[in-house]
Amino acid sequence: MAKLDSNAKTYTQTITADEMPFEAIEKQILSYEQEKSILLTLSDDITRVREKSDLITLFASRMKGFFYFKHTIVMLIDQAKGTYAPFLLDPVNSPIINHPGYPDLVKTTFSINAPVINEVIAADSPITFLLKEILHIPGLPSFININYECGIREMMITPLKSKMETIGFILVYSDRTDSFTNEFKAILKGIAPQLSSAVSNIITNDEINKNELTSEVLLSVSNEMVSVKNRSDLLNTINTGLKKLIDFTHNEMTVLDEGGDTYHVLLASPEINETSDYSEAISIPYSANDGIYSSVTNTDDTYLFDLRSLDLADAPLWLKLNYAAGAREMLIKVLPYNDVPKHKLILFAEKQNVFNDRALGIINSIASQLGTAVNNIAANEEILNKEKDTSFLLELSSSIAAVRTKTDLELVIYHALKKLSNIQVYVIRKMTDDGLGLSAYMFDQDMVLVDDPIYQELLHNNTDPKKGLTGRVMAGNQPVIIDVEKEYANGNRDIYIQLWRNNGIKKAYGVPLKVGNKALGLLWIVTDEINIVLVKSIGAQVSTAMSNIIANEKILALRKQLEIENSHLNEQINTIYNFSDIVGQGPEMQKVYGLMKRVAESNSTVLILGETGTGKELIARAIHHSSPRKSKIMIKVNCAALPANLIESELFGHEKGAFTGATDRRIGKFELANNSTIFLDEIGELPLELQVKLLRVIQEREFERVGGTTTIKVDVRIVAATNRNLENEVDEGKFRSDLFYRLNVFPIHLPSLRERQEDIIPLANYFLSRYGKLTGIRVNSFASKIITELQTYQWPGNVRELEHLVERSVLLSSDSVIREIDLPKPPTTKADEEIVMNRTLDDLERDYIVEVLKRCSGKIAGTGGAAQLLNIPSTTLHSKMKKLNITRGDYFGDDET
Repeated sequence: MAKLDSNAKTYTQTITADEMPFEAIEKQILSYEQEKSILLTLSDDITRVREKSDLITLFASRMKGFFYFKHTIVMLIDQAKGTYAPFLLDPVNSPIINHPGYPDLVKTTFSINAPVINEVIAADSPITFLLKEILHIPGLPSFININYECGIREMMITPLKSKMETIGFILVYSDRTDSFTNEFKAILKGIAPQLSSAVSNIITNDEINKNELTSEVLLSVSNEMVSVKNRSDLLNTINTGLKKLIDFTHNEMTVLDEGGDTYHVLLASPEINETSDYSEAISIPYSANDGIYSSVTNTDDTYLFDLRSLDLADAPLWLKLNYAAGAREMLIKVLPYNDVPKHKLILFAEKQNVFNDRALGIINSIASQLGTAVNNIAANEEILNKEKDTSFLLELSSSIAAVRTKTDLELVIYHALKKLSNIQVYVIRKMTDDGLGLSAYMFDQDMVLVDDPIYQELLHNNTDPKKGLTGRVMAGNQPVIIDVEKEYANGNRDIYIQLWRNNGIKKAYGVPLKVGNKALGLLWIVTDEINIVLVKSIGAQVSTAMSNIIANEKILALRKQLEIENSHLNEQINTIYNFSDIVGQGPEMQKVYGLMKRVAESNSTVLILGETGTGKELIARAIHHSSPRKSKIMIKVNCAALPANLIESELFGHEKGAFTGATDRRIGKFELANNSTIFLDEIGELPLELQVKLLRVIQEREFERVGGTTTIKVDVRIVAATNRNLENEVDEGKFRSDLFYRLNVFPIHLPSLRERQEDIIPLANYFLSRYGKLTGIRVNSFASKIITELQTYQWPGNVRELEHLVERSVLLSSDSVIREIDLPKPPTTKADEEIVMNRTLDDLERDYIVEVLKRCSGKIAGTGGAAQLLNIPSTTLHSKMKKLNITRGDYFGDDET
């Protein structure tokens, strides 16, 4: 391993263990002079060591130049506790570094009274041990077994002493059993005082560094605490700063609530556990008598808890969750706060003995300034809360000033109270007109209690204003605070106590709503904590608004009734006006009149069929006004104009509270049409689920309002209309066949305008006269060219299209005669273009002339004839007809040839 150079009297590493036996090397190099030289060299190096890592590295590297071993370690003794623990490690050479137990081993403290170690402490010289000879000894330190498992077979332990006291020892390990020779022992014994001195110097240097770091950190923390504005930032400052000095995991703070019965837990934001359990743990109040909080009272003391020794069965949730997360040690420091301590700082650690005397000293040194900082924050928060409450009340007052209806008030209260994040539930009950009960008036639409059967009972029943909790609140003029658990413990089984307790509610506030001596109702607010002055102010403003609303409700109800009557009166006027609007004397319309006359006097259901714009509603009104029910207003429902979710309410009405937004009872169209006629326009658009309910009404003439249980019987005649082919709809499954047969009792088919060309000009003249009067524009007639165009146009929009076209022409006219009319041009399809491209010019001309002759009913010359429409002389038309072989059969049909 090493060879002595006889000329230089120094050692050089020129021979390895493979080249020469270990015993021969030792015999060659170890002599008194050589030992002295080694000691001098090591002593000189060790005296310059100041860092922990340097000492063990230097020792191992120097000694391995002369002796064989695997690794070494220095243990340090704590005489006060009777323990020792690893102090200097050799992570480079240690064969046990990858052992699973190594991480815990280097953190473990061992008793000095254990076997082997007690022998070493009493010794003055190095002692060697063959591990296999001592493994059977009970109580043997665990690091010996681990070293043996990793191949170590022999160890040498040398005590380190200072001032006649053993301060530690150095352990040298070998995977052989012949490494620790007498010469090796002599060297270790000789160097032990220098090692002891170096260890003492390192400890002293560490302590100096720690003190300097402590002063630096505490100064930094103190400076930062001056500028923080809230408790979370304060905890962050403590968390970041103190972790440089104390090996804790995280911190928390408890804050005593107003009244002193409960407290809350606050966290430093970076350390917040975001699980749902911990979110709940920091949101709920805890009893100040929970056994943990109440055991820490004196501001002069710092309290330590070994969490392993606590019975956590009845511990608060925040402590249980910290233990579950790995915390095993807890420190609590009460912070000074005027007369009654309000804040407590809590530190957690996953290891034991983290909060030693040094840690306690650090906490105590900063407690006073920390208390001052948290007091300032509390005072600042109180000022901000007062400003916030004042701002809230001003905003609420401004909003309530604009309230005119119950709906307005409900929206104002909902949005206002939601701004107070700690409000969980609110309910307002209103005194009944007879003063004998309180009924549900408005409540939080987001309330989590709506499915509770007790809540449903309260919602649908009145409460006695003189009994129970309600009576207690209504008897006074001030808000009443209800502690649910205390009330229950005292035997109070009021219905509200049961409701709140079932849903985990701890505290509620009851506010009497009064104006002068008149009781208007009661406001319940469910929240853990709220400013009682704020609650009283809210109650006063709500009382004023309710008083105004109650005073105006009768006026609003009368106004609403007048609006309904006025609406139906206008509808009736329009009905009478429109009845006179039926124009048409052609044979197709005569068939319709005949059917109307037959069915008008009966109560039979009528189904009016026809294209859009043919006048189905006009026919329906005419049937109604020719029936015995004409003294009543016909009620119209456009089934296509209402959202599917509102049709049922529109037809049958709804009860108050039947669904969200149903704040009042609504009378449906069928109920309004009792003893009259209901016109169901666009019946083909009715959803299938509503078709079933309509079928029942047609069959039984009875129904229930949405959300109601009372059966309402009506005497209603039904007239329905559609532009759809209901038979096809039935075949496709889009319309119920049974409903179709119920409606199709007496069908009336309205012809399209194309089927009643003889009525086109009379209708056009009627609309011309009508819109001339309405607009004040004097227009008397149509030019002959326009008449021809009107007669030959196909009118896909029927009478309605004609009416709108005439109205537009009147507005655009600058003469007493309509000379221009903007008839839409039929779109040309790709198929039409292909047909044109495959035909000759003569074929196209022939087809066009035949089509014009058909539109003019075969008339060739004169006004309205084909020649006039084609803008050519009649003789020219005759010539073209002869040339193109156009006969009467082409435009009259085969029966005319």
